[in-house]
Amino acid sequence: MVAKGKEQLSLHKAKNTYMPPINHDKVKNEELSKIELELGPNHQKRLEGKNEQVYLNTCFNIKIEKAPIETKVAPIELDNELEEFLQVFEEEVRLFEEEKEERIKKDVVKEDEIVVEKDINLILRIDALEKDRDEAFKVRVNLTRIVVSQDEEFNRRMRKVVMEVERKDKKYQALEEDLLKKDDAFKISKVKECDLIVELEQAESHHLKQLKILNLGYNNFNGGILSYLTTITSLTTLILNWNNLQDFDPTQSGGLGNLRNLEYLDLTSSSINVSLQELGLANLRNLEFLDLSSNMISGSLQQANLRNLKSLDLSFNKISGSLQHANLRNLEFLDLRYNGMIGSLQELGICNFKNLIELDLSENNFEGHLPPCVNNLTILRALDLSSNQLTGNIPSINLMQSVEYLSLQDNNFEGLFSFSSLVNLSKLEIFELSTKNSTLKVLETENFLLPPNQLKFLYLSNCNLHGIPSFLMYQHSLEFIDLSHNKLVGMFPAWILQNNTRLQGMYLTNNSLSGILQLPNSTHDLLDLKISNNNLNGHLPMNIAVILPRLVTLDLSKNSFEGYIPSSMGEMKSLNKLDLSSNNFSGELPKAFVSGCSSLELLKLSNNKFHGEIFPQFMNMTQLMWLNLDNNQFSGKIQDGLRKAKLLYVLDLSSNSFSGQIPDWIGNFSYLSYIVLSNNLLEGGVPVQLSNLGDLWILDISENKLSGSMASSFNLSTSVEKLCMQKNALNGSIPNAFLRTTNLLILDLRDNELSGSIPIQIDEVPNLGFLLLGGNHLEGTIPHELCQFKYLSILDLSRNRLNGTIPSCFTNILTWVEQSNATDRIRPGLGWSIPDNGYSAASNNYTTLAFKQVDSFLRPSEETEIGFVSKNRYESYKGRILGYMLGIDLSSNELTGDIPTDIGNLQKIIAMNLSRNFLSGSIPESFSNLSNIESLDLSHNKLSGRIPPQLTQLSTLSTFNVSINNLSGLVPDKGQFGTFVESSYGGNPSLCGPQIKRSCGGNEPTTPPATPSGAREEEQEDESVIDMVSFYWSLFAAYVTTIMASVLILWLNSYWRLVFGIKDNNVGYKLPEYVNKEKVEMLLQRLNLPNIKAETVIEQYVAVGMLQSYLRPNSV
Repeated sequence: MVAKGKEQLSLHKAKNTYMPPINHDKVKNEELSKIELELGPNHQKRLEGKNEQVYLNTCFNIKIEKAPIETKVAPIELDNELEEFLQVFEEEVRLFEEEKEERIKKDVVKEDEIVVEKDINLILRIDALEKDRDEAFKVRVNLTRIVVSQDEEFNRRMRKVVMEVERKDKKYQALEEDLLKKDDAFKISKVKECDLIVELEQAESHHLKQLKILNLGYNNFNGGILSYLTTITSLTTLILNWNNLQDFDPTQSGGLGNLRNLEYLDLTSSSINVSLQELGLANLRNLEFLDLSSNMISGSLQQANLRNLKSLDLSFNKISGSLQHANLRNLEFLDLRYNGMIGSLQELGICNFKNLIELDLSENNFEGHLPPCVNNLTILRALDLSSNQLTGNIPSINLMQSVEYLSLQDNNFEGLFSFSSLVNLSKLEIFELSTKNSTLKVLETENFLLPPNQLKFLYLSNCNLHGIPSFLMYQHSLEFIDLSHNKLVGMFPAWILQNNTRLQGMYLTNNSLSGILQLPNSTHDLLDLKISNNNLNGHLPMNIAVILPRLVTLDLSKNSFEGYIPSSMGEMKSLNKLDLSSNNFSGELPKAFVSGCSSLELLKLSNNKFHGEIFPQFMNMTQLMWLNLDNNQFSGKIQDGLRKAKLLYVLDLSSNSFSGQIPDWIGNFSYLSYIVLSNNLLEGGVPVQLSNLGDLWILDISENKLSGSMASSFNLSTSVEKLCMQKNALNGSIPNAFLRTTNLLILDLRDNELSGSIPIQIDEVPNLGFLLLGGNHLEGTIPHELCQFKYLSILDLSRNRLNGTIPSCFTNILTWVEQSNATDRIRPGLGWSIPDNGYSAASNNYTTLAFKQVDSFLRPSEETEIGFVSKNRYESYKGRILGYMLGIDLSSNELTGDIPTDIGNLQKIIAMNLSRNFLSGSIPESFSNLSNIESLDLSHNKLSGRIPPQLTQLSTLSTFNVSINNLSGLVPDKGQFGTFVESSYGGNPSLCGPQIKRSCGGNEPTTPPATPSGAREEEQEDESVIDMVSFYWSLFAAYVTTIMASVLILWLNSYWRLVFGIKDNNVGYKLPEYVNKEKVEMLLQRLNLPNIKAETVIEQYVAVGMLQSYLRPNSV
């Protein structure tokens, strides 16, 4: 909402200033021979002469009177058929009123429930019918008694009347069909309550040649209407705001250049996407008011010759260029905010407009210094330069003595700023200053007083203040003060409240205030108090409800308050938003508080030590919309008292000790969009009534004791974006209902007992970004349909029983191949806070301040969080980091076959875990293309061959594990591979190199020599042979070790020798002829066992056992 000061000085007022005034003198004693209809939100009746107006109203408003206003209009004789028509109208009005009153008396229906459901089609002729028709009324358009009504109840009544007339008189339908064939008719169709679409059907311009004022705003016209209206050259006022003119083509109609008589043009929010030059504004020399805001218009006004223009609004477009040479000498109101304009203010030429009253250049990218020539704008009342890139010192602006509103916040100003530079600005009411850096120093102590006309609104957020400016001691008219995001220390400044009895909003968020919360001694009418994120402590004052009885918003979050909530807070009947989160409050919620705060819409008690059961029957928070009780010690069942909060939108009860079942009546909340019940002790099944929540957006019931399978009738809303059920005991197959949630972004079913296969219909969820199914009993192959997810960020299928091969089509997933930020498509999670900039309160007499207000009065403060195994540990990712986290986890399954070479093309992958499978073949050299990889785990597989030396190019790799495989050859030692621990390679007996302290033997170099590319293939073939030999020898060594242990036991223990029938001498056993001492010695040398003598081996039958399964005894 807009502040009082801002509203007084806003360009919206300029719109009304330059609307054609009502000329009552010209209306008197004149007949009106045109239809008077109104289209627009204000329902203003403007008359400026006869035969000149056609207004169409957003709500179909028709009222029958003797005259539109108190004038001496000569009576008009009506033909018989028209008289009959009007008599029917009046009779139906009377009958309808009697019927409505009777029904209300009998309590059959409430007054606000009488609505009209049927659409109305009403055709209004511009001229009289050309000829009589038997089945049509001869309705003429000089119905001077039809005017616009502002009474909504009467509007409903008239709609009912029209329907009754239409039903009773079939001739009306015939008239409609007849008029539809005419080329000069307006068709007003699709009227539902107050939703109107107007279409102009082939009307010829000669029928409207005297039309001057046309208001068709707030409809759904396309660009064709604007092309048509450019032929009505008599227009002086044209209002087409809030339409859909995106297909307007000025090249076909010549733009707006033909409307040379235009004085007032409003095309706000109409999706126009052309340049200023194409619009043809240069010819509109009589134009005084021009509003093209909130479109997609580009270009500059350099060549525009709009010398009579007084008000210009081009905000929220793509305007560029300078105004130096634009002939806008009479301009009084200029709004160019949100255009992304660059350059300096001097280049823009703002100092040339000496008649400016309002200037808004906020939310652009202007650079450089604030030019001293702004002092030449002596009649300027409002100057907004906020949210730019202005630098340098703030110059003295004492000559701008008419200024009432001055905003310099959110820039890069530096140096010292003294409030003495404002001493001559006697009319200043609103002042805003903040900085993006720490180089601006605001002087806190000065020996001067501000002028008698004191400030009403002061915004000094993020100004590096260590103390409260001393001049505030002499301010007594403040209505709003914001000193948030500074470095204020000391006690809470209750004296500001005592000095300013009209203060309605006080923001001290994110400072270093300490001590207890000391309130004034007397009652104050403060409405908003926000002191979150400080170091305040102690108990809340017991008399807070007495001192601040009208409080609407109270935010004490992120402090160190302790103790109980005072029972007296139940008497704060106006309290609308209460945030006590992230403190040390404890105890149970007082009965008086739960039953008394009936106006609460937001209640946030997160991250405290509250306990006990909640939601008793006497709970009276019927207006509650946001309820956050997470991270406390609440227990017991979710009781029925919560059912009274029928407007509930957000429900977060996570991280408590709630038990019992999720109540079935949770599906009765029509507006419930966020449900977070995670990390509790809830049990039973998932209630099928959740299917009734048509607006459900987030459902998180993870980390409970829920069990059972999803019922076949379970069906989630298609609006669900985040579905988390992990760490329960849910069983059965993955429900098909999850595959119909077309907007789903996050599906987390990890650590349950789900079985069956991954449904191939899963590709029907096209926007899925996180698929987390690990820790279940899923079987079958990985479906290739997963490759249809263009925007998948994290895939976790680990700890299942999946088999088959890894799909090579993963390269179809664009996020793993191209740069993408996943959080662009993921809304934040559930923490809600009251915004720091601007405030609003539910009071008709309360003027709100929010110059840079966010769209809603609440915003999320905690982001979606996803857990994922990376770098050998479980990590949680959220916020911007989550947006860049891309990973695959297929570990602990039964996957077989080679790793697809194409996997190496997933350049954006950060973590990949393929461990604990049965993968074979070699590590693909294409893995060297994983340029963003940080964690790669291939351990516990059957991989063979060498570690590709090309992997040393992976500069981001910080965790690498290939242990328990059959790899061989030299371990690379360059780049990141010089940092990996020895255990990363364990269980690969044929690997060698300094990294694992195992010599490669012979003269093998520590680093493989460079090989010509032409010989690389042949070399790889040779290495393959060597690797296979090494593999057999390693197997041979394991076999030797086993036999040696067995023989040693037999040799040492006579009992076991007798068991196996072995004699104490070698008689009866003979060695094969090909086994001799020399061969055994060669074998021992190969096995790197130089300390064992060949004779000893032969004597213990070991060497023979290596080459022959067992010694066979000769016949005795």
